[in-house]
Amino acid sequence: MQFKKLFSTIIVLGLLLSGNAYSEIINLDCKSLIKDEIQTNDYETIRIDTKKKEIDAGFGFGEGYGSKIIEEDDKYFKALYLGSETTTLYIDRYTGIVKVISISNVNDKKKYSLIEHYKCEKVEKKF
Repeated sequence: MQFKKLFSTIIVLGLLLSGNAYSEIINLDCKSLIKDEIQTNDYETIRIDTKKKEIDAGFGFGEGYGSKIIEEDDKYFKALYLGSETTTLYIDRYTGIVKVISISNVNDKKKYSLIEHYKCEKVEKKF
């Protein structure tokens, strides 16, 4: 009987202490896939905070522009880009492809525009 209580206590403590086991900071080093003369950001760093549910991706605006993650699963992250309701940031967790897509209404039809397109790799901080 005492063994069951001890075992139950260990299980409960283990569950309580493992709550942050899946929260982490993910750093991505990204290279632009858009090739044109206007594109000025050939490289970008993206920081994903899974605990705060936020993606810092400035794409030319600098660090610290947080995009709130609105959907996350095993395949991708989806966030409102810079808080905009009409622009969405998608990060594919398997391919490393990042897309920023804007949705607008033109003649009562939805128009999708690719604003940013990057290929990213996960990197570890060196210091």
